[in-house]
Amino acid sequence: MSTITQTSQVFETIEPAAPTPHATPTIDVTKYTNKWSTYTNLNLGISFEYPALYDELPVASCRPHINQDNPTDVYVGVHVKISLLGTANQVQLPQFVNELLLTNSDWELHEQADVMIANHSAIWIRYTYGSSNRVSEVYFVANDEESIYAIQLDWGSGNCEDIVLDRISSGDGALFLHIVETFHFVKP
Repeated sequence: MSTITQTSQVFETIEPAAPTPHATPTIDVTKYTNKWSTYTNLNLGISFEYPALYDELPVASCRPHINQDNPTDVYVGVHVKISLLGTANQVQLPQFVNELLLTNSDWELHEQADVMIANHSAIWIRYTYGSSNRVSEVYFVANDEESIYAIQLDWGSGNCEDIVLDRISSGDGALFLHIVETFHFVKP
């Protein structure tokens, strides 16, 4: 399996795994300010923090969960996905990302930067795609075993707190950044 083939499915538009819940506020979300839970998946070899609020029933569908159709994808919130793309197969991360950009002809790259995630070199990109020019951001990072992961935000309005509070916001941007900041690799 080529690395490009393995990654082509990762960048489809992110859709919530479950229908968006509609609930009246039954919990005090203010008590969850700056409170985090930790998600660890030993099979994928990753760990990160997510809002502790997502452990409550009105928004439990927003906590990290595996995509049943592709068990290497973890969805969080409404617009965030973490994916194990496969191994680099002797391809360096910059070459991997460049090949991916060339393969996806409807992507228009707007920004790219070399960054660090969990003490590993990573590449961040922001691009638009599709006829509606949707915006997506992705961090690509490889662990010591050369498995490549993508942490993706597909920009859109709304987040899980909005569901509880019945409001509209700018989306899951803060969640995405917190996941990136707390993301690290774990061994079984």
